[in-house]
Amino acid sequence: MRLIDIKGIGEKSKTALESKGVFSCEDLAKFLPSKFYNITKPEAFVSNKKAIVVEVELLEDPSTHFAKRIAITRAKAQDVSGRVIGLVWFNQRYAKNAYKKGNRYIVYGNSRANEVVVVSMKPASQKQEFLGMFPVYKKTGISRKVLQSAIFECQTLFPITSIISDRLHQKFGLLPLADAYKVVHVAKSEQELQSALERIELEKATNYLLGEGRLVGQKRKVREKLSNLDYSAFQNLLPFKLTGGQQSALSDILADFASPISANRLIQGEVGSGKTLVALIAALVCVQNGYQVAFLAPTEILARQHFQTFNKYFSSVATSVLVTSSDPNRKQAEEDVKEGKAKVVFGTHVLALSTQFFRLGLVIIDEQQRFGVELRAALVQKSQTKDTISLTATPIPRSVLLSLSGVLSSSQIAERPNANHVATHFVGKSKEAQMWEFLKSQEKVFVVCPRIEEMDDPFEDDVKISSVKAEEKKLKEIFGQDLVVRVDGSMKPENQKNVMQQFATGPQKVLVATTVIEVGVDVPSASAMVIRGADKYGLSTLHQLRGRVGRNGKEAHCFVMLDKKPQDQTLERLNFFKEHNNGFEIAEFDYSSRGAGDALGTRQSGENVVPFSAKTLQKAREVVDCMGVQKQVLVSNN
Repeated sequence: MRLIDIKGIGEKSKTALESKGVFSCEDLAKFLPSKFYNITKPEAFVSNKKAIVVEVELLEDPSTHFAKRIAITRAKAQDVSGRVIGLVWFNQRYAKNAYKKGNRYIVYGNSRANEVVVVSMKPASQKQEFLGMFPVYKKTGISRKVLQSAIFECQTLFPITSIISDRLHQKFGLLPLADAYKVVHVAKSEQELQSALERIELEKATNYLLGEGRLVGQKRKVREKLSNLDYSAFQNLLPFKLTGGQQSALSDILADFASPISANRLIQGEVGSGKTLVALIAALVCVQNGYQVAFLAPTEILARQHFQTFNKYFSSVATSVLVTSSDPNRKQAEEDVKEGKAKVVFGTHVLALSTQFFRLGLVIIDEQQRFGVELRAALVQKSQTKDTISLTATPIPRSVLLSLSGVLSSSQIAERPNANHVATHFVGKSKEAQMWEFLKSQEKVFVVCPRIEEMDDPFEDDVKISSVKAEEKKLKEIFGQDLVVRVDGSMKPENQKNVMQQFATGPQKVLVATTVIEVGVDVPSASAMVIRGADKYGLSTLHQLRGRVGRNGKEAHCFVMLDKKPQDQTLERLNFFKEHNNGFEIAEFDYSSRGAGDALGTRQSGENVVPFSAKTLQKAREVVDCMGVQKQVLVSNN
């Protein structure tokens, strides 16, 4: 049956429906409202409000005139408060003869300054039709009543079925899918509507997971299992014992190595949890099986820090080199990598761009949220095994999606030795002087600004965006000339390194910086972080910055400051950041609010291509597991 065969649908409305993605009766059966309003009772008129329901008495018969071929019908009416308002209908010529002076009506529509643009109007005796959950549909040229009738007809002619069996419906207490698609149009309460929407979302998420396993599986590779998985010799080189979380993460990684399918694992742990050490031991396991390992870091400072950590503990068992764009020994280092002399290779983005490997196996990506999808993929492409371990304190939303989907395996290291909870505070201009006075008592303080040079906010008049140089000048007056130093991305890496070393070990109390300190800066005595213009940063960056302090077990504070009054969505994000210290929880919230990006492509965030909540994806995984369906993993021999 064609759409045009359904009662109430003509050529124009058919074209309008097709523009909304509805091309068949089956599509129309699943057509959902774009939004809902909960209307409990008629109200007095309020200006400039969407979805208003008012009870009125018509003061005059409606009259119609034309403007640019548009029929405009108007009438005066009086609401329950006695206020006289206008009613207006656009291209609804029937209104002129349908409503009569002196009668009482219930009007639903959108209000403007002193009138209501009528969407629907009924005699007052039929007010119940407008109360409850009121669905609103995208414009189709069809009245709400006729559209709903067409939808229900299609649902009868083409019954909606679920891929989830009756047995699992009973096991999980699920509403039948066909009922859910009907309830969303006629729900009488928020609870009834929410249950129906959650059921529809679960069906879509289950379908998504089944397809995701097949498609992403095409990117996995069959390789030889690693035969020597014993890491006791490496563990014995450490002057301390691994935590339970580190041992558990290593067990997960070794299980990946023992599989014939390439590893793709995310290690999530707060700053100071020891996830880097886990990755280094995994690297040595790969080396003893004949492979090289690439360790990708977002900054030269962090790459050098990992290189030094490796040599501090493991220089006796494997050769390592550092490859960065500014390192004077880069040419020789890359030659050693190409010839296979260097086994563990630490570096920045140049590893993905120009470095040639002899026999690359494992790729370790630190602070994976700092790299684009394409750069990471370029380095993994050089690997013979395609084994990947990503490290992060706050996964990007895309990684949360892949992890919840079961495509990206994940391990979490909960313990954080010698760490303390960091108290987070919002500070307004009226409390700023008091904050600086308190910070004079702290040993080391970070102050982070979004800009190097001061500039006007392009979206707000008379608002300056906080800058490192302006802040440095101000703080030298507060703390003293010799106690404040600055570091930013305009400085050469060697100069950045020297300033940070000076701050870490010298008498300087305050380091003013951009987000170059987001990763790779270890100053255990730092107990306070001030983030200016916090609304300019993502939640991942805010969490990383907060992780720079409180690393020695002592009391620590993070002060959040804004350059302007935040919008509601920004305030919601910042409040979540204030109340939560778990990086994965923050990433899941970021995923729910920002979107995950394209799991199979290269977009990391933005429009929510997979608009499922974390809760729904987790439940869908349970459903898929109970189906007894093994997600087909297609492998490539290329």
